[in-house]
Amino acid sequence: MQYRTLGRTGIQVSPYGRSALMFATSAGNPDPDDSARIIHRALDAGINLIDTGGPAGARTTGATRAHIMGDGHPAAPTPRHPGGSMTGGTSRTRPNPLQYVAYCYGYRLPPSMREWVRNDLTGRGAAWRSVLRVTIPCVLLLAPFLLIHTSAYVHLGMTIPILIPFIYFAIALNKVYRRSRLVRHGLDPELVEERARVRDAAVHRAYAAKYGHSTTDRED
Repeated sequence: MQYRTLGRTGIQVSPYGRSALMFATSAGNPDPDDSARIIHRALDAGINLIDTGGPAGARTTGATRAHIMGDGHPAAPTPRHPGGSMTGGTSRTRPNPLQYVAYCYGYRLPPSMREWVRNDLTGRGAAWRSVLRVTIPCVLLLAPFLLIHTSAYVHLGMTIPILIPFIYFAIALNKVYRRSRLVRHGLDPELVEERARVRDAAVHRAYAAKYGHSTTDRED
């Protein structure tokens, strides 16, 4: 296989790529093992450019995704491209300052930073980080009102009626926003509830022991 240089990156990629768009999804090939076999066949042929964007990125996560994308295969590619491609080489696992600011307002980070994104959106303090990021632009937009020469009461009257509803909806839609960001980065949106499940596991076990079924079964 003859390889070509990808733009100015210095990364050597195969002239042919392989799409993983419909792998391990109900809309395409639902069998992870069969999907993995196809990817491994492409790797054996020397193809090292795998497109992981689209439904595969949204629905295929964790061990299943690693299995499909050649985990343990000697020619398995390493995530590099922000748009979802995988090519040989090493990658950053944390965003630089510019990437971080862009990420806070919608930019999708490269797959190599997926674990950092998961912790940011589902780890300790994730909810308040999201609310703060959504609120900061509103505060910046309202800040010029403070330059108007008037009393503090008028300043509060011009800004607080706008700021309070903004913060309210930022809190109310927090989980919706974080689920959307998880899907955009190829992660399971239900990870948003992971900390709550771990925190409440003892309560559910006690309930199941007392009543014969869990609280989640009762809700279903």
